[in-house]
Formats: sequence, C-alpha cells, structure tokens
Amino acid sequence: INVSPSPGFCIKSRLLQPGILNAISNLSTTSTANQSVQTKVPVPQGIKVFVNIAWSKDVPPPLDGVERAVELATHSRQMDLKSGQDTQIPVFVSDGRLNSDKAGNPALVFDCIYHSSLKDHGSKDAVFKSVLIELALQQIEAESSFSLSRVYGTPNIASKGTLEPRLVAVPATLFPPDHRYRARSEKTSTKKLIEEVADSTADVNGSKNLTFPSNTLSEGPARHNSSALETPTWTWTQDNREIRVMVHMPKLTRTMISSATLDLEPRRLSLLIPGLYALDIDLNLSTASLERESLRLDAVPEETETAFRPRRVRDFDIDGARAEWRVRDQCLVIMA
Repeated sequence: INVSPSPGFCIKSRLLQPGILNAISNLSTTSTANQSVQTKVPVPQGIKVFVNIAWSKDVPPPLDGVERAVELATHSRQMDLKSGQDTQIPVFVSDGRLNSDKAGNPALVFDCIYHSSLKDHGSKDAVFKSVLIELALQQIEAESSFSLSRVYGTPNIASKGTLEPRLVAVPATLFPPDHRYRARSEKTSTKKLIEEVADSTADVNGSKNLTFPSNTLSEGPARHNSSALETPTWTWTQDNREIRVMVHMPKLTRTMISSATLDLEPRRLSLLIPGLYALDIDLNLSTASLERESLRLDAVPEETETAFRPRRVRDFDIDGARAEWRVRDQCLVIMA
C-alpha cells in the first residue's frame, strides 16, 4: 500500500552502545541507471537519534478501536510499560538513515508512523504521547538491534527532514474486518500460503499440507540482527512470469520450521530461523551485489545469466505468493 505520512512531532534520543546501520544509497554511473547499494555503516555510542512520530490513514488502526487502545496504553504506562504488544497499536518503522544535527554532526533518523485516528490523543494526552514514544523506541530497537536512551528531548520541529511517501507491505490481518485492504486481500485467495512437502518429487499444486503455522509468511517490513547467523545460499529463476527463489539450508530440520519467519515485500525477501540462518534479499540492490551473495552456490554459467537480473523483472506478487518447505532436500522454495 502507498503510505503518505504527515508529520506529528519529533524526539531526540541517543545510542547507548555502538551499532551498525544498514544504509542504502543511490549510485549512478554513465553506463547504468540509478542503483540502490546497501552498505554497513558503523555508528558510535552517543550519536543522536531523531525519531519522527507521524500519522497516516493507511497504517492499520488499533483493532479494538481508538478509545480502547488509549485506555489500555494509559494503564500499561501507569504499570510501567514493558511490551508494546499489550497495547495492540500497530506502528510502521522505517529503516534508519543518516542525517546531521544543527551543528553538522552525524545523526540517525527513523520514521515511526501510526494511524491518523491516534493523532488527537497523541498530541493532547501527555501520558498517551509517552506511550507512543515508548512503543516507537521499542520497535526501532527490535528491528535495528540498536539500544536507545529513554532520556530524550523534544526539538521544536514537526519532523527531522522530509517525510517521503513510500510503498509498504502490511499484513491484511492487521486491518479491521470491514477495512478495504482487508476485504481486498480476502478476495484474492483462500489457499494456505506456506506448506511443508514430503520430498522434492511432490507436485507444487498438489502438495499435502502438514503442520505449519498459518501466519509464517507475512507481508510486512521485518528486519533482524543477522550478524551472528549463517547466510544460506540461494538461486533465482523465472518461469512463465513466476519468480521462484530456492533457499538451500543444509542444517534444516523439521523441528526448526515452527520457529521460522518469512517476510515478503514487493522488492524484498527476509528469512529468519532463530539461532541458525538469516537471509535478506533486497531486489533494489545492484545485480553485482546480489551475485556476490548467491554465487557462493555452484551454478551453471548459462543459468546464472538468466537467474540474476532482479532489477529487470517485476516485483514479487505478494497476494499470489506461496512457499514450500522441502525438508528432505533441505531447502525452502518461494514462488511469487
């Protein structure tokens, strides 16, 4: 969905420990169009972190309604808020980006976007405002592995930098049953999105469904700290406009499947098996960057030429996506 956030207010915190920012920059050469390149940027302890609290009608509203969400959030705050999950308030957090403060010193910026229905309470109710701030800080920490100070200031600006419109993949289940995004998603298909098949000879369309959590394939931004995990090898093919990604995991066992998380966005695929594997495929990166990751797997040269041209193909079909665990072959196949 397209999200066009409007600015609310801004807070200024700091990093409590050094960290690594996965920054994306656009490069252009005389021979190629603009390409997004992901780089790991070390950021020091104490660097300023600006958090823009913003509003959008396209972010899911609280499922139990605004007044109930405010009541629960206020109560949680008075009881020393420990987990944003108890408040049932969805928030979209952007990737961090580099910026600078008024003195020209390096700084980080994150956008945290809530549904527009929370704007009045978030602006006028000091307790509820502090809840939204805390939830935003928690979500940034969860997605970036940064540790943020709870001693923060409120600069006299609506936002640090410009809030740009963006395309965001959001699970339809986060919207109320009568919401237009929920209705549109439910009309597409009722089939299971992810299945476990007995072996590699099983037919894709006739796969027997075994036990597997129904919410494992999600459609939203999810990031993880993968520095201590293995990156599995993967191959990419396209057949009759179906994009197929095969992820090879030699250590995969059936018991690991229940804890795995697969996140799919139009131009990004993320897989996490806690304690073992982490994979993040960003189709906005240059083809060369993706080849460096995937070519660790032995590939036939003529197949490689066809397989690694992600910027020349369409986005993932999120609504029609499906996936199969093939435990005997120790791989996961995503078809989108």
